Amino acid sequence: MSHVMIDIETLGNKGTSAVATIGAVEFGAGFVTENTFYTRIDWIDALKYGTMDASTMKWWMQQNDEARFEMVKDGAISLKKALRDFANWFPKESCVWGNGSVFDIGILDYAFQQVQVKIPWHYRHVRDVRTIVDLTNGYITPRDYADDNVVHNALDDAIYQAKYTSVMMKLIAESLKGEKE
Repeated sequence: MSHVMIDIETLGNKGTSAVATIGAVEFGAGFVTENTFYTRIDWIDALKYGTMDASTMKWWMQQNDEARFEMVKDGAISLKKALRDFANWFPKESCVWGNGSVFDIGILDYAFQQVQVKIPWHYRHVRDVRTIVDLTNGYITPRDYADDNVVHNALDDAIYQAKYTSVMMKLIAESLKGEKE
C-alpha cells in the first residue's frame, strides 16, 4: 500500500480554518518518492469556505520571510480547483498521514466538504505521525532528518515528515519481521 504525507498551512488553528497551501509527498517504509504535490490557494477564495483568526495571523507575522512570502506569491488558485487537482494527484488506495490526528487531515476533510469535492482517501486509511514518533521514541529523532527545508512551507514540511516517518515504519517492520523468525 502506498502512503502520502500531507502538510497544510492555514489562516487559523481550528477545524474550520481557511487553507492557504497544500503540500504532499508519496512515501513508503524506508523511502520517499519524487512524486509530490504543492499548491497555493487564493486567500480571498479560501475565506469563503474557512475561517481566519487574529492569533494565527500574528503568529504568521513572526515567521521567517520565505515562509510568509511563499503563501502570498502570484499563481494562487481557488480552493475548489486546488482540492480537485489534489484529489486527481492523490494515489488511489493510499494511506494518508498528517502530523497530528486532527489538524491537517481534519481541516482538509472540512474543506473538501465545503466545496463539494470527494475526499480522495478512505477514513480507514488515515494515519498519524505523532503516534509513530511516540512508538519509536528514543530510536529515531525527527530532528536528525531536518535539512535546508523552509519551515512552514507545506511541501518542505511534508517531505521532512515523510523522511523520518518512512525510517520509523521500516524500523518497526524489520523489528516485527525479526520477531517472527
